[in-house]
Amino acid sequence: METLNADETGLPRPIVFVEHLAAGGPPELATELRWWCDLQAGRLNVITELQLMRREFRAPPPGPAPNEPAYLVLLIRRLGLDGERYELRHWTQIDLSAGWRPTAGPDFTARWTRYGARSRW
Repeated sequence: METLNADETGLPRPIVFVEHLAAGGPPELATELRWWCDLQAGRLNVITELQLMRREFRAPPPGPAPNEPAYLVLLIRRLGLDGERYELRHWTQIDLSAGWRPTAGPDFTARWTRYGARSRW
């Protein structure tokens, strides 16, 4: 029954889940969780697959280098004829390896007053 719900490597999903918990948990708990995973993987003869998954967890995450420049593009424009409403739009991008494709953030609209901007929400 345990092997019926395995991922493509043959590791049962409960072991994969507990390994993910161990990777993000406090060291004392991580040790206990990994011990449990080792025990289960040994019983099911998937120790090699478990070790491979643990090596992949230690691999650096894909993405930009630590000091890669980040880009922020802002657009502030007046809405309507009264000149009191403004819209702020923004886009961000960190990694340029796939070209210039900034990701849009949520738009923000506000009414300008004598004391600054006041949100319409």
